Amino acid sequence: GMNIEEVAATTPEKIITVHIDPTIGLQAHHLRQLCFTMQLPPEEAKALKPFIQKLLPVFCDYDCSLLEINPLVVTPDNKFVAGFIGSPSMNFMSGSVSSGKVTCEGVASTLDAPGGVVDGGKVEVGLRPEHLEIDPEGNTHRVDLTEALGGVSYAYVISEKTGERLVVEERGDTRSSEGDIVGLKFEPRRAYFFEVDSGKRLR
Repeated sequence: GMNIEEVAATTPEKIITVHIDPTIGLQAHHLRQLCFTMQLPPEEAKALKPFIQKLLPVFCDYDCSLLEINPLVVTPDNKFVAGFIGSPSMNFMSGSVSSGKVTCEGVASTLDAPGGVVDGGKVEVGLRPEHLEIDPEGNTHRVDLTEALGGVSYAYVISEKTGERLVVEERGDTRSSEGDIVGLKFEPRRAYFFEVDSGKRLR
């Protein structure tokens, strides 16, 4: 889930507002506006529209001041969709499969391989910026650029070994600076795996 009050205070541009006349109700153009602004691909927009249509009657019938579904998430089924979800978009890195493990040099980590992949094969590893954490004691990445946006900032780091460029979301009082040599940390369960050729999600 997320703290919507924090989002409103620090990154209000991420909140989409659609004004609906209660005497007319939710219209098709409202739904198109929501889906277009969220950059949803057609299949995800089709799934979301009937869900949103059911929320407004509940809101009105129970005289709500707030109706919240938290979390409501899109789980990517392929790399194309994963690249559209969230801003900044997901980081993608190359991974090599050996002995049931995926070695991902881009984040200097070894992960359990998903089912259906063979030794010697390749996969793409995906990690969201908010699921990566800067490790100031590490030495695997160089901070190329930082972007401060109020309560959140983004560090654009480059792997010293592969040259792959990643985006890391930072919050709190301590932030990285341009030129810092750092490492990266993340929970392995946050990693996504995709087929290289088809982009199909493996896990």
